[in-house]
Amino acid sequence: VKEKNEREAPHLVWALSDLDVNWEAIAGRQAMNHFPGVGALTTKTGLCSTLRDLHWWVNGGVDVREFFPRCYRLSDQGDRRAFVIDYRRNA
Repeated sequence: VKEKNEREAPHLVWALSDLDVNWEAIAGRQAMNHFPGVGALTTKTGLCSTLRDLHWWVNGGVDVREFFPRCYRLSDQGDRRAFVIDYRRNA
């Protein structure tokens, strides 16, 4: 049984990060626990940026503050400044 399993490709490939995956080596019927290029929705920073840009994609605009809590990209100087102001005002 061991020899058979070593020759067969696994059905599920598990990785801790999508950076650890060799996407070209994944066979057509194999499943992954990661998907390439989904950082805009699956990371906190990506989701924050995507929601801020939502008004460009929705007719009539949308106010994200109506359905999503405040978020800040602390790697961005302007967002970091806004976070500090908001924190001092509300903490």
